[in-house]
Amino acid sequence: MAVRWQDNGLFSYDQWLVKRNETLGASEVGTVVYGNPWTSNLELFYEKIGAGRDRPENIRMFLGKETEGTSRKLHAYYDGTEQSVVDNYRSGKKIRETVNLNSTAFNDKYPHLSCTPDSEIQDFGIYAGRGKGTLEIKNTTSWYLGSFESGLPTDNVLQLCTQIIVPEYNYGELFYFIDNSKFQLHAIDKSEIGNIEETIMLHTIPFWENVLKARPLYNELYEAQRNMDMRRVAELQREIADLEPPAQNTVGYLNFLSKKYTDKMAGMGIMEGTEALLQIARKHKELGKQVSELEAERRKMEVELKNIIGDKHTLNFGKDGKVTWAADKTGKRTFLNKVK
Repeated sequence: MAVRWQDNGLFSYDQWLVKRNETLGASEVGTVVYGNPWTSNLELFYEKIGAGRDRPENIRMFLGKETEGTSRKLHAYYDGTEQSVVDNYRSGKKIRETVNLNSTAFNDKYPHLSCTPDSEIQDFGIYAGRGKGTLEIKNTTSWYLGSFESGLPTDNVLQLCTQIIVPEYNYGELFYFIDNSKFQLHAIDKSEIGNIEETIMLHTIPFWENVLKARPLYNELYEAQRNMDMRRVAELQREIADLEPPAQNTVGYLNFLSKKYTDKMAGMGIMEGTEALLQIARKHKELGKQVSELEAERRKMEVELKNIIGDKHTLNFGKDGKVTWAADKTGKRTFLNKVK
C-alpha cells in the first residue's frame, strides 16, 4: 500500500523530532520552495543534514498549540460567519466532523515527504459522499493575513496541498482563528492542485537528494574538526556548500547567513577584492541610499557579498575601502559596507 500512517503516540517528543528529520514535513515545504522572514531553505538544509536548530517557543506558537483544540471544536459548526458558529453550536448542528489522528502520513510515491494533519475531516455533513480530507488550523492575526496580496500565506497553501498529496485525500481545509475573535475557511480540492504539486516536487526532490548526499559529509566534517584536520575541514565545507540549495532573496535567508559563518581565524580573515567584487559592493552601497522599493535588490547584493566573504571577515579593496562582516565579543556578526 502506498500510504502508511505512523502513530505518534508511540514516541516521546524528542523521538518524534528525530523521526521528523527523516523526511520533509508539510510545514517545511514552503520553506524549501519560497522561504519566509523567519527561516530559509539554507537553514532547513543544515538542520536536515545534522546541524540542529534552536526552536524557541514564541507567543504565536504558544497560542497556536493552546487554542488548536478550541479551533477544531468550533470548526465543526462554522458555516461562513462567526454567528453561524454560535447558532449552530447552541443548536447542536454540526456542519462537518473531524478526528484528531495524532499520526504522520508517508507515501511510497513521495518518499521524501511526510505530513501530520491537525485533523482528518470525515465523510459527513457537507462532505458526505466525498470521502475524507485534511484540516490545517492556524491561529493568526488580521495584520499578518493582510500582508499577503491574496490574503492567504503561500506557505500555508503549500502545506495544505502537501497534506492532500501525501495521504491521497480528496480535499483539504485551511481554518484560521484570527485575532482570537474571527474565522476564515479556505477549501481546496485535489483537482485544483496539479500545478502546485508540480512546483512542490520541482523544488523538494533535488533539495532532499542533496540533503542525503551531504549527511555523510557533515558527519565526516565533525570528525575532521575534532581531529583538527583543517585541510580536510576546508575540503568538506566546500563539498557541502556545493550541495546547498539556491539562494533565496528573503530576510530569513540573510539572517541564517549570520549563523552559518563563524569568524574563527581572524588573522586569515582578509581577502583581496577584485574590480568585479568592488562593483558589487558599490552597487550595494548605492542601493542603500535609494527608496524602499529597491530594498529587495539591495538584500540580494548583501546575500552575494556575505556568501563571498563566508568565514572571513573583510573584503578589502585597498584605497577604495572595504566590506566587513565581523563578529563582536558575543559572536554576533555585523555587516558594514565602507567602499568609497
